[in-house]
Amino acid sequence: MTSVVSTTPSGRTSAPRAEAGASPVSLNLAIALALAIAATVFSSYLCSKVDPEIFKPYADNVWFHADTKRVLENMTDAQSSHLRNKVHPIASLITYPLVRTVAWLTGSSPSHAALHVTALSAGLFTALLYGTLVAIGLPIRVAAAFVLLAGSSAASIMFSSIPELYPLGAVSMTLVLLAAARAAQGRFSETSLVLVSAASLSMTVTNWMAGVLYAFTHLPWQQALKRTAQALAIVVVLALLQKALFPTSGLFFLGAPEESRFIAHRESGSLADRLVAMFMHGIVLPELRTVSAGEPFIWDRLSVQSSVPGSHSIAGALASVVWLVLLVAGGIGAARMAPQWKRFRLVLFGALAGQVLLHSIYGEETFLYSLHLLPFLVTFAALSWFSPMRRFVLPLVLMTSVLALSNNLSGFSTASRHLAQSVGERERMERVAALGPGGVWPRPPGEV
Repeated sequence: MTSVVSTTPSGRTSAPRAEAGASPVSLNLAIALALAIAATVFSSYLCSKVDPEIFKPYADNVWFHADTKRVLENMTDAQSSHLRNKVHPIASLITYPLVRTVAWLTGSSPSHAALHVTALSAGLFTALLYGTLVAIGLPIRVAAAFVLLAGSSAASIMFSSIPELYPLGAVSMTLVLLAAARAAQGRFSETSLVLVSAASLSMTVTNWMAGVLYAFTHLPWQQALKRTAQALAIVVVLALLQKALFPTSGLFFLGAPEESRFIAHRESGSLADRLVAMFMHGIVLPELRTVSAGEPFIWDRLSVQSSVPGSHSIAGALASVVWLVLLVAGGIGAARMAPQWKRFRLVLFGALAGQVLLHSIYGEETFLYSLHLLPFLVTFAALSWFSPMRRFVLPLVLMTSVLALSNNLSGFSTASRHLAQSVGERERMERVAALGPGGVWPRPPGEV
């Protein structure tokens, strides 16, 4: 299906319409499926390249502060501590049955099934992002190009290669964008709003900002409040069910005051470091650094918190420059969209601003949250199609994708080598073994 985008006398871009005789649903579904399969296969390949030692206690937080050991345990072991569900409302209720089902269907071990779920999450995110970009009026080839950029990004490559909740978090927020785009086309349902809002809350508490914004930008405030309360009620009931099935599970509605320790954390650097990590590092991986864990027997962790954008390679530097051009053009394109897209823009800009504000003050390694910003950043950049730079957008996004993919795969290899080199430190392994089965591992608390 080719989208036809007309321009109003004021120069604003009007709503897309399909060419006569086209079959948008079947064609776009086929393309979305193909892209999802490609993303799933790519994620599976990346997962196979990460040393399984990353799930051992001494490797905790080594992957950019990701809590890989705890996440894998929660996905595969009902008896493990599910306390972190106080900030991931129904994560165990979703991921544990998925992992068990995949393990049963494939005959694989639970840990391998968890990797398969990560790969499937990457595929689902890809399909939903493609649907969103087509819905806002991008031609098929341009939408696919921006989806390829998302798949080539540092956020996707680094956090779709390990069992993590961030891919599912990205899925939940892309659902909100897709629903808002469809609402701009006149396909709005309050029932779907409630379900989408509940989905945005399901994986991470702070991601609910997207669902709440969707409600209050599309309904009168009284009705929005009612629908938002219904979404909350759904997740509360599911969280109580999760508590019954996983007795150690935390309850999100009781709060998590201990999270305050991650506000304005000294390791997060300056505000500039955090902003650069949010807008740049999630697309183009910079120079990798290692930070001492500060605890005996624990591996040094990977970090990009204070790295210069594009500093990993020449390809990365070039990709960073072109990415900035696309962001600027996206801002110009957003201003030229027709009035019917006002509410969609409010959801997009509001959710992006909320994520930026949150991670300007919260967290140690800002890159860890990059998958939560990715759907908003890529969609923002995709609005460049509505700018006067339209003729250059497709070549620029393809150039960024190729350069970023080369740079980010190189960075992924560097990160993987760090794991392999850490495993090779025999004296450290001997110290680990000397602790014995009763040893207590020093372990910092996880992050949202």
